[in-house]
Amino acid sequence: MIQCSLRAERDQWKSLKKPPAAFPPFLEDEGEEIQPLHIEASLLDPEQADILADLKSNTALDLRKQVMKRLQNIQSGLEFQVDQFADGVHKLDQYQNVVGRVADRILALSAMRLEERDRKEKEALGTRDLPIQEVLRSLSRILPSSSRR
Repeated sequence: MIQCSLRAERDQWKSLKKPPAAFPPFLEDEGEEIQPLHIEASLLDPEQADILADLKSNTALDLRKQVMKRLQNIQSGLEFQVDQFADGVHKLDQYQNVVGRVADRILALSAMRLEERDRKEKEALGTRDLPIQEVLRSLSRILPSSSRR
C-alpha cells in the first residue's frame, strides 16, 4: 500500500518534470496586427477598456493628433515646473547654510557663557587657579573618616 502511494507520487513528480504541451498560436499569422475590433473589452481593466474604446472610435490620425496635443501641453508646462523645482532646491540650500551659521553662532555663545559661568563659580569658591585634582583632593580631606572606605 505504501509502495503504491510512493509510486503514484513518483509518477506525479515525473509528470511535472515533463515540458507542458504546446498551446495553439493566439493568432493564425504571427505577423498579423491585432485589430481593436478583435479584442474583447469585457476582459480588460476599466482603464484599458477606455483606451480600447478610444482606439475603436478614432482613426490613427486623430489619435496621433490627440497624443501630440497632450505632449505639447505637458512640454510647455514642464520647463516652468523644472525651473520652480530648481529654485526651491536653491532656496532650501541657502536656508540650510543660514541655519547652520546661526546654529554655530548660538553654540559658540553658549560655550562662552558656560565658560564664564564656570569661571565665576570658581572665583566665588576661591578655586579659580587650582586644577580640578587639587580641588578634589582637598574635598577628600574634609570628608569624615567614616565615609571614606
